[in-house]
Amino acid sequence: MEVKLNALCVRTIDYRDNDRLLSLCSVEGGKILAKIRGCKSPKSKLRFAASPFCFGEYILNSSPSGHYTVTGCSAYDCFSELTADIFKYYAGFFVLEVTEKLSSEDAESTAKLVLKAVECLKELCYGDDERPEKILINYVKDVLAVSGYALNTDVCAVSGKPLSGNVGFDLVSGGFVNREYKTIDNVTVSAAAFHAIKDATDASEAEASAAFRAAATILSRVTGIKLSNLDEFMRL
Repeated sequence: MEVKLNALCVRTIDYRDNDRLLSLCSVEGGKILAKIRGCKSPKSKLRFAASPFCFGEYILNSSPSGHYTVTGCSAYDCFSELTADIFKYYAGFFVLEVTEKLSSEDAESTAKLVLKAVECLKELCYGDDERPEKILINYVKDVLAVSGYALNTDVCAVSGKPLSGNVGFDLVSGGFVNREYKTIDNVTVSAAAFHAIKDATDASEAEASAAFRAAATILSRVTGIKLSNLDEFMRL
C-alpha cells in the first residue's frame, strides 16, 4: 500500500552496501523507520531524501508486516545552508535529536514537534542572528510548551511571588522558584540567564549561551531524554 507523509528526516543509519534506514518524524503518521534502497549510489535520484534535515513529502510503500520503503520524495527544504556555519549546523542536529527523542507513533504530538523543528531550522538558515543560541532558547521553550511543560517566568511556583535574581527550576512543582525555595535537585539559573530565557532579544552572547544551556537542561530533566548533541554544541 502506498502512503504519502510530510516528514522530516532526523537520522540515518547505513544499511547494507547502498541502502539506508531513515528515522522519519511525520505530520500525519508519527515517527516511523523506513528503508531507502540504493541511495548511496552517485546515480541515485533519492540521495537528498536519505540525508538528515530533508523535509518533504515522502512516498512510501507499506508492507503487510508494517515495514516501510521509500519510493519517492518531493523535498520542501533540505536546509543545506546549515553546512556553511558550524555553529548552526550543530544547532540543527540538536533540533533533530530533540525531535526524534520526543516523537512517538502518536501523530498529533509528533506533528507539533515536527512543525516546531521546521520553524526553528528555517530561522537558523534564513534568520539574521549570527549565533544560534537565541533561536534555540525560543525553540526549547516552544518544545516544552507543546510537551506540556510550558515555562512560567513571572511568578515563583512555590510562593506565587514575582521571580527575581538567581532562580532555580524545581522538578517537583515543574516551575521556576526563587532562591529561598531552591533545593539541591533544582536546575540553577543565574539572573542573567533567567532574563535571557524570558526574552533573549538583547542578551549578550555569553548570556544567551548560559540561558540555552539552562533551558536545554530543564528540557532534558523534565522529559527524561539525554541530549548528546547539547554537549557537542556547547564545546564549539
